[in-house]
Amino acid sequence: MINQLISLGISDLTITNDGISAVELIEIENQRGAIFDLVLCDFKMPNMDGLNLFNWIRTQRKLDKTQFIMVSAIDDTSLILSMKKAGLKEFILKPVEGLYLHKKIEKVCRFLRDA
Repeated sequence: MINQLISLGISDLTITNDGISAVELIEIENQRGAIFDLVLCDFKMPNMDGLNLFNWIRTQRKLDKTQFIMVSAIDDTSLILSMKKAGLKEFILKPVEGLYLHKKIEKVCRFLRDA
């Protein structure tokens, strides 16, 4: 997916390997005054899954404008419904096609521009 993002012209990327690392990195960047516009996250990660990361982000006032797209290979209706119930608006099922990814990113970025 990293190559797909780069091919879409998105080069300002911050990458972590698991949810705990993401939390730590987001906290460090917040202390520096940087706010992430978008988190593109796999659901199944070690140490903290994507839904728990999403829920943590939603508790952080500084991140109230941060958009979140969940990506998963798990095609489970009950999982998707639980994500929507938690407030997640964007979900992409793997394998991810570049054009579909681009449209999802444009959609959430449009929200950022309008906010």
